[in-house]
Amino acid sequence: MDDGQFRKVLSHLGLSWEGYRRVRKGVKRRLARHRQELRCRNVEAYLRLLDEDPKALREARELLTVSISRFFRDRRLWEVIASRIIPRLMEGEDSIIRVWSAGCGAGEEAMSFLILWDWARRERGEGPEVQIWATDLNRRVLDRGRQGIYGESSLREVPQRIREDYFQPLDHGKWKIASVLPEQIRWEARDLLSDDPPEKNLHLIFLRNSLFTYYREDHRRKVLTRLLEALRPGGFLAIGAHEKLPSGFPGLRALAEYPSLFQKEEAEG
Repeated sequence: MDDGQFRKVLSHLGLSWEGYRRVRKGVKRRLARHRQELRCRNVEAYLRLLDEDPKALREARELLTVSISRFFRDRRLWEVIASRIIPRLMEGEDSIIRVWSAGCGAGEEAMSFLILWDWARRERGEGPEVQIWATDLNRRVLDRGRQGIYGESSLREVPQRIREDYFQPLDHGKWKIASVLPEQIRWEARDLLSDDPPEKNLHLIFLRNSLFTYYREDHRRKVLTRLLEALRPGGFLAIGAHEKLPSGFPGLRALAEYPSLFQKEEAEG
C-alpha cells in the first residue's frame, strides 16, 4: 500500500494524514495484509467492503490504532497532577472520584494515575475512592493492560521508589505491576467517534495522543463537545504535550503550570 492509497483510507475513515505520517510504515503493512485477507483487489474495493461489513470496519479501525505509551509519560504533567490535581480532588466533598483514560493503550496512563492516587491516600491515611475507566478501540492492548505485564521501556520514567513498591521483576526484562491496580480499573472497548463516554460527572479525562493527533478537525470538534458534556464543572482535561484544542473552543481554561491541562469552567450562578 503506497502513501496515496493510505491517504484514501484515512480520509474515508475521518483520520488525519499528518497524525499518521511518522508512524505510517507499520500501519500500512497491517492494512495491506487485512485487505489481502479480505480478497479486495484494490483500495477502492477495500473501502466499499468496509462500508458494507461492520466487522471488517471494526478490524480496520483496530489496525489503525497506534499504542505508544509508558508510565508517567510527560513528567511535568504528572508532577502537576500529584501536586495540584490529586490534593484538590481529595480535599473536595465527593466520596467517589471518577477518572477516564480515553485511548488508553495498555493502560500505563490509567495506572500511573492510580499509583499516584494510592500513594497520596497512604500518606494521608484516608481519601475518597477512585473509579477509573480505561478504554481503547484495540481489544488486544486492553488485554495486555488487564494482564499488567510490561517491558523495561514502559518503565523508564518510573521513579525507583515507585518501581520498588508497585512492580515485580519477571524473566526476560519484563515487569509485573501489583495485581491490585489492574483489578481496580474498568477496561472497556470503546470508539471515540461513535460511543458515549463510559460515565457522566467525570472529574478528570485523559485524552492524550489520540483524538487530537489521529482524527480530522471536524471529528475532533464533534467528539470533544460530547466528551465535555461528561466532564463535571471544575473538572480537568489532559491532552498531549504537543497537541492543541480546536481553535476558539469555549468552556476550558489552560492551567499555568501545564498548558496541556485544562479546567472546565464552573457553571455561572
